[in-house]
Amino acid sequence: MSSAPTVSRTEFEELKAKVNSLSSGSGSGSAVEKQPRKPREPSEYNKFIGVKCKEIKLQNPELKQSDVLKLAAGKWKNEKTQKASEVSAIKN
Repeated sequence: MSSAPTVSRTEFEELKAKVNSLSSGSGSGSAVEKQPRKPREPSEYNKFIGVKCKEIKLQNPELKQSDVLKLAAGKWKNEKTQKASEVSAIKN
């Protein structure tokens, strides 16, 4: 049988301090602090969905929010398809 290695109290304290410094991020291997991000401007989709959801909810107040979002997303898809066909018609 092999016995577990023994460590002196001093060695133990040194190792403990090293582990604590690594886990707290104050050691040489610490991670770089993240810079706070500026909020992004809403995309065209986000703006469209925000407006359409409000319109749909005013017209149909009994609808659940998930159904309102589905309808708004469908309108986005239709509008996107319509714009794409207009652009292709102009190119031809």
